[in-house]
Amino acid sequence: GITSVSELSESEKKFLLGYSPPPGELSLLEQEKVCSAAYLEYLSNSRSHSQDSFSAPTAIDWRNNNGNFVTPVKNQGNCGSCVAFGTVASIESQIKILRGAAYPIDLSEAHLFYCHARSESRNCSNGWWPERALISFQTHGVTEEAYYPYTAGDQNCSGKLAGWDSRLTKISGYSKLNGIEEIKNYLANKGPVEACFTVYSDFYSYVSGVYRYATGTVMGGHCVCIVGYNVSEGYWICKNSWGSGFGESGYFKIAFGQCGIEGQVYGATGIINN
Repeated sequence: GITSVSELSESEKKFLLGYSPPPGELSLLEQEKVCSAAYLEYLSNSRSHSQDSFSAPTAIDWRNNNGNFVTPVKNQGNCGSCVAFGTVASIESQIKILRGAAYPIDLSEAHLFYCHARSESRNCSNGWWPERALISFQTHGVTEEAYYPYTAGDQNCSGKLAGWDSRLTKISGYSKLNGIEEIKNYLANKGPVEACFTVYSDFYSYVSGVYRYATGTVMGGHCVCIVGYNVSEGYWICKNSWGSGFGESGYFKIAFGQCGIEGQVYGATGIINN
């Protein structure tokens, strides 16, 4: 259907992305093939084992898991900063899981992208990579939104307000998660994760339901935050960064094995929060 982004120009649509595989990694399409094959193997294993053999629950949604541990949906706007949004979203949720659903946390995507990514020559046009974002979280830390509010458009890290360096959040480490079972276990036991996938042109018209690629051309790569899953219906629940007007109030469901969604998945392993 018609959505908040479906009527944008092709160049505007591409600015809503911001991930391409780094040098030495599989291409988007190669990642898709690997994930598709892994999904078929997952299905085969699922059919040959009872559900009791798997440690993760059959469904989880951190928006409604004895409380809401997911922060509000944001909008990256006309800038390929999705990596910063997907990374921040996953870490904000982990902080709330540690400190309670009511704990207020709002970290600065602007600091992560316009300072840390910019120091690596990344910008709104060429995007970034989740592993580099997590390394920056671990090494330098990220301040709160109030100390560097996000506006879309390249900046030279000059938007930080006084006191920003006294309100840094760092992580102690991170893991790359491989395969549906590993991602499910991490989500169930630790919390939301960042994931990247191939965006086709039909995705911009997603309104609701479980997305599966149907038609259209490759637009690029995009990173989001997986906040849950449903085994019986075979999908991930993802928090997007295109505002609450897209999809299901800013979220979408995507089927297991689709568009390389399991190919680049990362989760923080510990939070150091001031």
